[in-house]
Order: sequence, then structure tokens, then C-alpha cells
Amino acid sequence: MEWDWLCTHLGAATQNSADGAGNAIKVVGTLTHVTFTPSATVAPSASYDVVVVDEAGLDVLVGLGANLSASATTTVAITLTDSGASTLHSGVRTVAEVLQLQVTNAGDAKRGKVRIYFT
Repeated sequence: MEWDWLCTHLGAATQNSADGAGNAIKVVGTLTHVTFTPSATVAPSASYDVVVVDEAGLDVLVGLGANLSASATTTVAITLTDSGASTLHSGVRTVAEVLQLQVTNAGDAKRGKVRIYFT
């Protein structure tokens, strides 16, 4: 799943998961990792933020899209903490719903891409 986003108002952008025609689609699978790629020509502001929320409004990236680099691609594994324990488990976030990308603090008319990988 990939979003090619453009901030158009106050450094924010919002997009639903969609097919090539722009129709909202359900994402089904276990999320494993995500890449955040700032545009090389109209890069977002330093420390911009990305969340991807499910239909309940929960961030499926569990905070991994906070304070991102404006100059380098960032790739992170999607992990969850098990009941407050310090042990992290990779690839345990399973979804079957429409997801919504939300970008903030990126600056006006800035671009980037977010790609989520899942099995």
C-alpha cells in the first residue's frame, strides 16, 4: 500500500487507502514495516509527523511516524509492546479495514510517500 501525499493546507494532508481510481479500499493483512520518503524537490519540514489510522481511529503505526527526517528515507518495523512489557513483537498488527493517512507539521505544498508492507 502506498500513498503519494501532498500537503495543501497548514502543512497537513489526509487520504484514505484507495485503488488506482481513488476508491476507498480495505487493507487486509499483517503489517510488517513502513517506509517514509520525503520528496527530493519539495521536501516536508523537518520532524514532520505521519499516522495511519484504522476505522476505530487507532494509529496502526503505533507512533513510528513521529518526527521524521525531511531529507532521508526512514524504514521501520511495525512493532507492538506486549501488555506493557518491554518485549517487542514484530509484525503483529493485523488489519482488515480502510486505513487513513494523516500527515501533519510538513509545511504547505510539501510532498512525500508512505509505503506500508504487509503479509
